[in-house]
Amino acid sequence: MTKSENPVPADQILAKIFEVVLEEARQRPEFAEKLVNALPRGAIAEIQKPARARKAKAGFDPNAFSLVAVMQTEGMAGVKRRLNPIKRKQDLRALAEAQHMPVDRETFYSDKTKLQALKDELIRATEARIADRMAAAS
Repeated sequence: MTKSENPVPADQILAKIFEVVLEEARQRPEFAEKLVNALPRGAIAEIQKPARARKAKAGFDPNAFSLVAVMQTEGMAGVKRRLNPIKRKQDLRALAEAQHMPVDRETFYSDKTKLQALKDELIRATEARIADRMAAAS
């Protein structure tokens, strides 16, 4: 194959071959009979559908929403509403990391810290982030 030739996909090659075989079988019944007789007696072809791939459970997306944007548009109630469904500490920590929240690292990364305390710290950090932005803008 030269560089100027584009490779032809396998399914297109097979389609052309089968078209030739079908055309020949239509024009020559003895050829069609020979093809059918080549199959074992009683052969029944079964086309199996590929097993449905199960969708992988979507992982937690720490950037699905912005804590700062939610706080500014929906207030603390909106942030609490967004944090409430999060049930894993590692997801809250990923959220803090991804959004560069100024959390108290000692408390936030302690194994002893409860889930609700992490959520409360994220709210406090979000408020601090907004306050820092406002101070920088003035």
